[in-house]
Amino acid sequence: MKISPLERARRYIAKCPAAISGQGGHNATFHVAACLVHGFALDEADTLTLLREFNQRCVPPWSAGELVHKIKSAANTVHLLPRGHLLGAGVESQIAKRQSPIAMRLRAEKAAKPLFCPMVLKRIAAKAAGIGDVLAFVNERSPVRVDCQDSASVLRWLFRRGSGEKVVLFNEMKSQGQFVWEADKSDSIQNHHLPAGNDGVWFLPQPVDGEFHPNPRLSGKRSRRSAGGSSTSTASSLPSGRNSCRTARRFASVWPNFSTSSRSGSA
Repeated sequence: MKISPLERARRYIAKCPAAISGQGGHNATFHVAACLVHGFALDEADTLTLLREFNQRCVPPWSAGELVHKIKSAANTVHLLPRGHLLGAGVESQIAKRQSPIAMRLRAEKAAKPLFCPMVLKRIAAKAAGIGDVLAFVNERSPVRVDCQDSASVLRWLFRRGSGEKVVLFNEMKSQGQFVWEADKSDSIQNHHLPAGNDGVWFLPQPVDGEFHPNPRLSGKRSRRSAGGSSTSTASSLPSGRNSCRTARRFASVWPNFSTSSRSGSA
């Protein structure tokens, strides 16, 4: 009796190790999502169904929003093996010629980057000033548990692997940055690789490439905290928090008045 691709995928992931927090849980879950989306070439609905089954063994289990994010990340990642490679050579050659419907939909939905707007940022910052418990405020609205994130996981949530985004990190305000984080290498970058300090870590996520460029605000002095070749080079530093859970708490304190408001049309 012929076994369907869905059932083959179900049996395959049943043998995959569960994701356990602090023991490479992100990588384990991403691997399963990639196997389903790319290796077995499943559609989004079937992938989510099986990923939910796998999630029952995870400690702690991922939220629904986190599972969807894993699927989108896996669909947008460049893979070494052809699509459908876990189905066998005969089927693989036919599927490899077709693009993933999930990746196609995500590309179609991708909108142009909005421009930075200081006035919008100022208006939303004024609203955020009235928030009492910032952590509770963000937790109520976020699909991601914000009280157990570190700098590395915050960046992975903000910038999808495959997007080509880069972020300069520094904990010395007068420096040019101690680390250039790359979204396309995010799976191999852990929190212990990143700078840390008692005053927190700053993320510079505006158009930067890690290279040194003339800074018009410094009379042309070269800086890698300037955007290269972009007319929208106004850069704002985003303070995250300290290590471990403190990162999420401090990041949450600026999330309401930065991530949704510092770009025009967002409010």
